Amino acid sequence: MLLEVGVRLCSCDRNRLSGFHLKTRWNEIKRVLSRDETETNRWDNIIYLINGIREKVEHNDYYDPSIKDLEKVRKKALEFTSWVTATAKSYYHKSGGFSLLQSFHYRLFEYKNKAKWKLEEYGEKPQIATGYRDDFENVTYRNLPDIIEQTEERLRETKTLKDITKNDIELLIGLVEFIAEFDCREQIAISNAICPKCGGKITETNQYIGGGYEEPPSDVYYRIGCEKCDYILHDETFSI
Repeated sequence: MLLEVGVRLCSCDRNRLSGFHLKTRWNEIKRVLSRDETETNRWDNIIYLINGIREKVEHNDYYDPSIKDLEKVRKKALEFTSWVTATAKSYYHKSGGFSLLQSFHYRLFEYKNKAKWKLEEYGEKPQIATGYRDDFENVTYRNLPDIIEQTEERLRETKTLKDITKNDIELLIGLVEFIAEFDCREQIAISNAICPKCGGKITETNQYIGGGYEEPPSDVYYRIGCEKCDYILHDETFSI
């Protein structure tokens, strides 16, 4: 359901979105719909719970989700489906009839959020922000905090079309180019099993957990991520 909502109503790329698990799909759609971050964040717990159950079932035919978790999912699933469908449809219809000012605001807000997420995810000096060239035209990773602050300020200040300046257009273009190149660097690094955050090696690991003295472990923690830092592509815990 989230895949179709993302593609048909939120202008997400189908090939890219279909490659993500549920949690990441939701995070992508949130960045489109999150004009009110409190409103979208309130669904995180139920999405992450469903994602965890799906992954455990997928890797263990004998895994039985708890009745409590299943009841929680059943209680919230219909409410979430109604909310995300209605919200995404509202965004879709509004975006089709956006004035130039509204389109500018939505795009600037969207790419500001994407840039903010990159900064929060990768920290101050990620590996992929260096090595090719030091900047992304008029937007650099080093000045990203200032760019985000500037963007938020311009979103507040641009009340009419006359308020939009050449610098505002260049700011939006710079953010779009920054995100596109950053994503490209990230995919190149990952395809070569290189951590985009620190340059370490991306590996798959299994760690047995649970159990006790003279008792076998009860779960396996499976992780795909950097062997040197906290960068994770995918992780899950499933019963054995």
